[in-house]
Amino acid sequence: MGEAFVPGASFIFLFSQGAARPGAGRAEPASSQSSRAATRGQARAACPRGAHALPKPVLVPDQGTPIPPGLGQIDDIFLYFFSPRCRSTHVGERCQLPNPCQSSPCKNSGTCTPVVRGGTADYTCACRLGYTDELCLTPRENACLNNPCRNGGTCELLTLSEYKCRCPPGWSGKSCQQADPCASNPCANGGQCVPFEAHYVCRCTAGFHGANCKQDVNECNISPPVCKNGGSCTNEVGTYQCSCKPAYTGQNCEHLYVPCNPSPCQNGGTCRQTGDTTYDCTCLPGRRPLGAPCKEVLGMQGAGDPFCGSFSPWVASSRT
Repeated sequence: MGEAFVPGASFIFLFSQGAARPGAGRAEPASSQSSRAATRGQARAACPRGAHALPKPVLVPDQGTPIPPGLGQIDDIFLYFFSPRCRSTHVGERCQLPNPCQSSPCKNSGTCTPVVRGGTADYTCACRLGYTDELCLTPRENACLNNPCRNGGTCELLTLSEYKCRCPPGWSGKSCQQADPCASNPCANGGQCVPFEAHYVCRCTAGFHGANCKQDVNECNISPPVCKNGGSCTNEVGTYQCSCKPAYTGQNCEHLYVPCNPSPCQNGGTCRQTGDTTYDCTCLPGRRPLGAPCKEVLGMQGAGDPFCGSFSPWVASSRT
C-alpha cells in the first residue's frame, strides 16, 4: 500500500497496487473486506500531524479515475479528506512550516496573517486606522497626530479626520480639558451627581435636600400632614415615623385597624374580634399566650389545666 498527497488540496490518496479489479457487481470476499478495512485504518493513521481524517473515506473505483502520475496499476484508491488543524506555531497543508506571525512583525496593533506560497511561508499586515506600509510603522496624516487630548487623555481615531478622547478620572470634555466637577463625589446621602458645564447638580434621594443633599427633610412639617387620621409624627434623619391612634394602622395611619385582619393568633389559633380594637385568641390544645398569642408550652408537668401536661384549649384576650 502507498500514499500520495496532492499539492494544493486537502486530501490524501491511499492506494493498494496490483492487478486491476474487475467491474462492479462481483461479491467481495471476506478477506478482501478485512483488507479494505485495514486500509481505511492505515489511511487515518497516515494523516499528517495537525490534520484530521473524516471517519468515512470516499472509495474511488480504478476504472476511469484520474490517477496521480507514478502510482501504476491499482486495485482501489481511498480518498481521505482532512481539515488542517495546525498549532499556532506552524502553517501549511501539513503544518510543516513555521508560522511567520509568531514574532509579531506587524507594529502598532496591526493584524498579521500568514500566507503560504509554494514551500515557504510569508505574512501580510492589516494596519489599524492611522498607520500604513508593510509593517504598519508609518503614521498616516490623521487627527491624533497633534495629540489633541489633554491631561493624560488617550486619542482614538474614528476616521482619519475625526477622533474621540478617552479621559482619565477627574477630567471631561472633547479634549479632556475640563475638570470633572463630580470627581470628588460632592453629593451626600446617596445623592447622584450630574455634571453641568463646569459645575454640577445633585439629585437627592427621598428624605434629603440642599445643594449637596446634606440637609434632612423634616417630613413632620409638610402640609398636609404625612400622618393621617390624627396620628402623631416623629422626624428622623432621612425618614419619619407615625404613631397611629388605636383605630388606625399603616405607615401613615391611612388604614382602619381590624383586630383579626390579619390574625395575630399564631400556631393555628382562632381570632375573634370583641370590639373596635380588641380581640380574643382561642389556641389549640398544648399552646397558650407566652409573649405572643398561642405559643407552645414546653417543659411543663402535671395535669388538668393549661399550664400542665393535659393542656386544655386556652383563650386569651388582647387589647391594643
